[in-house]
Amino acid sequence: MENSRRLSSLNMPIYILFCIVLSPKYIQCYVTTMISYEYYSSDSNFLNKTEDSQTNGFVSTRGGQDAVLNGKAFILIDSNGFFYGCGQPANPTYVSNGVAIIQRGGNCTFSVKITRAKQYGATAVIIYDPFNSGSELYNMLQNSSDILAVYVQRSVGAFLFNITKNNRTQLNITLQPIAMPFDNYNDNENNIWFGSQSATIFIAISICILISLCIAWLIFYYCQRHRARTAKDRLQSRLSNAAKKALTKIPLVNVHE
Repeated sequence: MENSRRLSSLNMPIYILFCIVLSPKYIQCYVTTMISYEYYSSDSNFLNKTEDSQTNGFVSTRGGQDAVLNGKAFILIDSNGFFYGCGQPANPTYVSNGVAIIQRGGNCTFSVKITRAKQYGATAVIIYDPFNSGSELYNMLQNSSDILAVYVQRSVGAFLFNITKNNRTQLNITLQPIAMPFDNYNDNENNIWFGSQSATIFIAISICILISLCIAWLIFYYCQRHRARTAKDRLQSRLSNAAKKALTKIPLVNVHE
């Protein structure tokens, strides 16, 4: 009875892995955001409004997932002239319902950057790497804040940053988080370990095979143990019967005083 319970408990991971394999869409997704923005361009002497939208960024799974509507973009600059959001701002201003645009770097974690931006009214944070020309996106797991945090590519982040840095321009940003399957993330489609459905199925099947081998070994072990016990019991039974037969053949001599 105890052995059957152990085997049934070992079967539970197999059932869970099969569920993962049969429904990969529930784990093969990430949250990006629709970035809509509007501003007045200096090319038109700040008379014509420019509006645009695009899907970009990796929303931190540790932060908020609520949309931000028409948030005023602002940047945090410290006393050394950096825009990392690590130190105290040189000219701190509170921007209600703001969207902070922060650069990656400065020897501090994402959590420090996001928390500092929230202190000055930010309801969302956009972070990008100004020194990396690639298109890598990161899930900012070091995030203890509850506001929306998005890591975007350099092209998008630098564009929004330069507009915000212009004191004559006011940039309003709307962020709408949306779920996207990893198969649509073209920048990592060649990396089989980043959101690949085939890699997930391969790992799940490998673990199932490993667990099956462990269960087979346990079954073989208990079968061998049962056979050894049965053989031992049979041997003891034969020896006992042989001893009884030997005792019956020994003549009994009655001694009279």
